Amino acid sequence: MEYRLSKKAEVTIWDEYIVSLGETTLDILIGAVEKFDFAIFIFSNDDIINSRGRVFQGPRDNVIFELGLFMSKLGKNRVYIINAKKQLKIPSDLEGITFGIIDQDRDDNNLIAAVSPVCTILENQIDKLGKRKENIIKSIIDQSLLVNEHIPKSLQNHFSKIGIDRIDYSFKTGFSIKESIDTVQLSLSFLGIAGIKWVNEREVFSNMIKRLVLRKTNNQIRFLLLNPDSDSAISFNKARNFPIEVFKEEVNNTIHFLIDIREKSGIDIQIKLYDELPNWRMTIIDGFKIALGNYSPMSKDGYNSPQLIFKSGGNWNFSHNLISYYEEKWNTSKII
Repeated sequence: MEYRLSKKAEVTIWDEYIVSLGETTLDILIGAVEKFDFAIFIFSNDDIINSRGRVFQGPRDNVIFELGLFMSKLGKNRVYIINAKKQLKIPSDLEGITFGIIDQDRDDNNLIAAVSPVCTILENQIDKLGKRKENIIKSIIDQSLLVNEHIPKSLQNHFSKIGIDRIDYSFKTGFSIKESIDTVQLSLSFLGIAGIKWVNEREVFSNMIKRLVLRKTNNQIRFLLLNPDSDSAISFNKARNFPIEVFKEEVNNTIHFLIDIREKSGIDIQIKLYDELPNWRMTIIDGFKIALGNYSPMSKDGYNSPQLIFKSGGNWNFSHNLISYYEEKWNTSKII
């Protein structure tokens, strides 16, 4: 299967992972889930299972655990179970799922031919679903942040292939909160950590709200902040050596600031908290100007990298992916 699928994707066999000193297998697993777009689990008769007085053969319990871990992150449409035409004892929750079948009992012992039918199905799924949005965006950001003061032609060509038609701001300078506020005409959608920098620009933010009120249009301001009580908040602040209680206070200050503005102005300001830390921060202005940056907990600001900033134009698939990602994050987060 590795040979066949390697023509379609980058294939990694799980036993090729090495656990480093101080790490556990679970640490490696959790990190691996973030890196892959698809997962394939081969069920075989590795364990003897005694269930309700009867003895069965079935897959190892760690394989079942890993299957659930990957399904919870990638979704069941990206995780596949392969069975070597054997009767197996599996958890009842997996009943009804269609398994890929490999015929290991061929007379000619041609294993490549044995896996060919199921590999064809897997290849079709890979073509159909493609890379996860999270991985597409992270890949672009990682490549973009290698740039210091100018954009080489090779990177410009790469942007052109995925639909980015222009970049209108300096990588080195970044995208200030003040400029974000000054350019808002209709809507602002923010995905970040504590959002305290918006509070620090209180006067400018208030002026933006006044401007939107005078326009008498259907304005929308949305803030996605990290839930200060989540495991992600604890680990993120621990990594940057920042007191969790101070972080909680920052998030609460941002929430109270936004609620106060909402009550005084009548503008539709919505706030939600998410539990799982994203790989990047994002600001979408008026639905078309987007600022992206990755999170690197190497400083007390929570990140030490510039942002990639650009405008969308025409039928821009990458922009649609970003906005779609924001909407997914918004729809699965807790409202304040």
